Amino acid sequence: MKINVSTEVNLKANVQKVIKAIEGAEGKATARTLHTNRIPVAIASAEKELHTLRIPKKHWAGCAIALEPEALPNSYTYGGEGTYAIIKRFATGWFLVDVSRRYCRTCSYGKGAITELILSDKAFENIPRERVL
Repeated sequence: MKINVSTEVNLKANVQKVIKAIEGAEGKATARTLHTNRIPVAIASAEKELHTLRIPKKHWAGCAIALEPEALPNSYTYGGEGTYAIIKRFATGWFLVDVSRRYCRTCSYGKGAITELILSDKAFENIPRERVL
């Protein structure tokens, strides 16, 4: 699966493909699901972070965004599943490459959903030295 979600225009054009991919992974699940409105927000915050790190745009390819569902509280006795998604940056833009249901992480009292930016080796190497500790 490789669905272009780079811009609002691309997302609107491919919204049915995105919904179909999410529904295919979720099946009849109603808890800890992925909503399509998380995708443009995640992309915007990732791009903001990449700009903050001053990584040149030509080195963004290979970076990824991991969308994770809410964490369950440690006291929850049953394992719960949630919908995970991976959005990867290619030379032509951001693409949704994976949507799947997996067991959720646990922590004390539970936590909200996580959006994590994963830098590629090339992007990490091109962070200006004054930004690296």
